Amino acid sequence: MKPRLLCLYATMTTWAGLVCGESFSWTQLLPANNPPARVCAASAYDTATGLFALYGGNGPGLSTSFNDTWVWGGKTTAWTQLQPAS
Repeated sequence: MKPRLLCLYATMTTWAGLVCGESFSWTQLLPANNPPARVCAASAYDTATGLFALYGGNGPGLSTSFNDTWVWGGKTTAWTQLQPAS
């Protein structure tokens, strides 16, 4: 099985219009606080809280290892770094 890579950048894009027959559009969000770009990170979406969680990974070129946890969403459209990181 080929490994999957997850790359994150300084912007997030959201999609609106999930109801049948409704038009949809993309909106680019530019939050002030972002996790650094990375590959090979773990992520999950919690339907109960509406949060997308991101953990760990490596920096571009695999030169940096991250041991941090970030969440996106819920009642805000921003990234929040959790403390402690793991």
